[in-house]
Amino acid sequence: MAVTFSTDHSESRGMLIFGVFAIVSALAVGPWSARVLERPWSVYSIVQAAITLVAGIAALVLVSSEVRVWLLLVAVWAGASGIVELIGGLRARGRQPFSKEWVFTAVLTMVLAVVFVLVPADFFVQYGGTENVPGAQTASVLTLGAFGAYAAIVGVYLVIAALSYKWGTESTVRDAAPADQEVAR
Repeated sequence: MAVTFSTDHSESRGMLIFGVFAIVSALAVGPWSARVLERPWSVYSIVQAAITLVAGIAALVLVSSEVRVWLLLVAVWAGASGIVELIGGLRARGRQPFSKEWVFTAVLTMVLAVVFVLVPADFFVQYGGTENVPGAQTASVLTLGAFGAYAAIVGVYLVIAALSYKWGTESTVRDAAPADQEVAR
């Protein structure tokens, strides 16, 4: 929401929003994973949380940096975090009920990394819009919008997945159970 309803789409705003997002995500996922998930699944989530925490702190420390730093930081975070999550998700197939969600968010996170790598730092397109209001599309506007879309898609997807598992049918729970574990009927 902070991205959508803000007129400031600068790289500084992006670093601030990403920094807060990353730190909150890491502090939520890391401790939860350590308490709830079994090994080796907890290790993947804890490593991912550590990568995310470091990226969030770096974003807040470098908040007034230029657009190249914004693009590099998010690309490196998304690439590293996505790879760790993809490995965990693929290894968890058939053993953990949330493996599909891990794989989906991993792929989406790696797509975000590709977007941040492909957008040139000097990207600038002047436009007038339908009402001839002057404006410009820049690398920071484009990538901050992409990050906002990423966060919205992942957030909605994970809420739907969590609610589906919580209130899913017995067959959904049974289908998600590990093959070597029988679900009580």
